[in-house]
Amino acid sequence: MGTNHETTAPHLRPWPASFRRSKAVLGYKIPKRTHQSAIFRAEWRNKPVKRETVRTSEPTGGGDLHSCNPPCPTPFQVVFWFFTMELKSVRLEIPDGGNIIVGQTHFIKSVEDIYEAIVNTVPQMKFGVAFNEASGPCLTRADGNDPDLKALAIRNATALAAGHVFVVVMREGYPINVLGRIKDVPEVCSIFCATANPVEVIVAETPQGRGILGVVDGEPPKGVETEQDAAARVQFLRKIGYKR
Repeated sequence: MGTNHETTAPHLRPWPASFRRSKAVLGYKIPKRTHQSAIFRAEWRNKPVKRETVRTSEPTGGGDLHSCNPPCPTPFQVVFWFFTMELKSVRLEIPDGGNIIVGQTHFIKSVEDIYEAIVNTVPQMKFGVAFNEASGPCLTRADGNDPDLKALAIRNATALAAGHVFVVVMREGYPINVLGRIKDVPEVCSIFCATANPVEVIVAETPQGRGILGVVDGEPPKGVETEQDAAARVQFLRKIGYKR
C-alpha cells in the first residue's frame, strides 16, 4: 500500500479546480487534493525527489509531521507567482550634459565606498550617488559633492524602488573614467548600464518587492557600419584623445 502524503489542514483552502486539472504548475505535478488538504506529493521536473520530514507550525488532523521536498507552495503563493508579478518600464532622469550609472550592490556602506571610489579617481567630477536598502529601515541612502546631482540620484533610485540598486549621476567626467573603480568596490555585484543616452529600466514587481531585469539603453541599430563609418569612428577616438 502506498504512503498517504495528504493530511488535513483547516487553515488552508483546497486547490482550485483549474490547478487540480493541470498536470504541472511551475514544474510540480499536482495530484488531486481533498477538501482542506494541506500537503501534496511533489515531483520536480517529473523526477522523484528526496523526501524529508518537515514539522508544520500548526498541528494537522493526521499528526504534525509530513513529507515535502522541495518546499510545497501554498495555493496562494502559486496564484501570486502567476498573477501578481508586474513588469514596468521606468524612464530615468539624466542631467544635462551628464551621464548615469545604474548597478546592483549588497551592503549599506556602498554609498560611502562608491563616493570614495569616484572622488579619489576624478576629484573634479560633480556627482551624486543613491542606494536603496533592501532590509532593516529600507531607506534610500545618498551622498555626493553636488546638491542638485545628489537630489537627482535620489529621485532615480526612488523611482526604481528596487532593493540594493544604486544610481550615480555625474557631470564634468564620464563613466569610463570611474567605472573600473566602481566595479572594484567589494560590495558592487553588477552594472546594468553607464550611459548618456535616454534609458528605460525594466522592473519586475512582486508582492515581496522590485528587481531590475534589464535596461533599454538608447535606440536600436539602424544598420551595419561601412568602411567610411569605421574610418570616422577611428578618427573620432583619436580626436578626443582615447587613441593615439
